[in-house]
Amino acid sequence: NVLRHFGFVIENHEAEIGLLKDIYHPVYSSAQAHAERRWWDENLDVVRFGNRSDGWATYLKFFAWRAKAFDIVLHADLDLCFWARSPELALQEFPRKDTFM
Repeated sequence: NVLRHFGFVIENHEAEIGLLKDIYHPVYSSAQAHAERRWWDENLDVVRFGNRSDGWATYLKFFAWRAKAFDIVLHADLDLCFWARSPELALQEFPRKDTFM
């Protein structure tokens, strides 16, 4: 694995996929929200998000909160672009006093 070669720690959470799929219950329309007695934002741009079937994967980021052995944790999809430089160099440009999510 290229990222491991450069010192990245990769955690595999495939064992938790079933749990994540079990707790992911999206609402795609106001009619569905009303029928299920769930909250709905009328200003939500549903067309932008569409009827994702992989939305459960967005919950993977929560596992980063358990990475207490590290000072800095980067959670990124593999299609993230660091402007033609390494993630380390891109992240070094952020001021140390700033926090971001």
